[in-house]
Amino acid sequence: QGVCACGSNPSLSGDGSEIDAVVEDAGGEVTDSDDLHVHDEGDEDTPDHDAADVEEEEEALPVYWSGSYAYCSSTQNYAATSRDGYFFSTICSLHNGVVVKLDGMGQPSWCMSYEGILDYHIRGLRQFVGEAGFHAFGEVSSDYMSDVWIMEADASGAILWQKMYRHVYGEEAISVIRTIDGGYIVAGYTFSFGEGYQDALLLRLDGQGEILWQFCYGSERREGFAEVLPTPGGGFIAAGSDFWIVAVDDSGGIEWQKSYGEATDSFVSFDACPGGGYIAAGLTESSGMGGTDFLVIRIDESGGVVWQKSYGTEEDEERGAVAATADGGFILAGYSWPTLRGLLLRLDAVGGIVWQRSCGLESIYHHIDGVEELAGGGFF
Repeated sequence: QGVCACGSNPSLSGDGSEIDAVVEDAGGEVTDSDDLHVHDEGDEDTPDHDAADVEEEEEALPVYWSGSYAYCSSTQNYAATSRDGYFFSTICSLHNGVVVKLDGMGQPSWCMSYEGILDYHIRGLRQFVGEAGFHAFGEVSSDYMSDVWIMEADASGAILWQKMYRHVYGEEAISVIRTIDGGYIVAGYTFSFGEGYQDALLLRLDGQGEILWQFCYGSERREGFAEVLPTPGGGFIAAGSDFWIVAVDDSGGIEWQKSYGEATDSFVSFDACPGGGYIAAGLTESSGMGGTDFLVIRIDESGGVVWQKSYGTEEDEERGAVAATADGGFILAGYSWPTLRGLLLRLDAVGGIVWQRSCGLESIYHHIDGVEELAGGGFF
């Protein structure tokens, strides 16, 4: 495991210098996983079939590179691709947010720490389309309360601007995307207003972080959004809280909302399909092989269910991150419990398993929390 030294930026002024960082190649392997079974929720008469029958002679997937990175005592990590490599961010136990830029082979190019009087937690980041800079988001917290925080940074990690959005009892941002006009849409949850103790939150910002509109959505139950995406009509679609999906127009007004699955099902991930519609993934205890299994639901642009399937083994499956692929299929990622091996499932357009693999190092626990298709082929 390599050690990443990190440049500090205590004033949050955007100053700071490039630092040296090293990382060891973690090696690792990707092998055939234990046979996962798929259960079609749309046809109770269809028997489970053994996914190993799909490709009996499939060779192990090649790992182009793999690295492990250490900075202080990281508690949560997030990664994203860039035009010339990758980013990852971490929430550090030293109460600061850290962003590391990696080159195309996973070697650190620079590392920046963002900190101040309050605790800064970075929950995600994404490079600007066609530009070298990026935005990062998360929350700042003090006295057991948190507020939404978002910043723009240049290609070297220096802050261009940052904003904090504070209400009475606190909010958290879980997903932020840049809009076509250069602004942002923030999705998360709020404790400050709404129908219940916790309600889902959408916050629309302009290109300098000024609020255009903000709305909360929910009932007397606890709700929150975990993902937000643009819609073809110029609005947004947000998902979270037990497979609850809400489509809104460009002013935040609800166009439709629907809930899927059972009360024990939990939403994890959401993506737009190249041919239209959306794919949602998470976990279920109400169907499949028993225990906790992956649940994947394909919906059309109006929220109608196209297909719904669960995937699992006799072990518990965890996480269930999904991404649509350019060929119309999907890639599903997570890990097994209690073996804690990473799991990858390649699905076709109707949810059939094309191949499945487990990945990671021997004697080390692996949590795969996200997956993304690379422009040149393969997955990150």
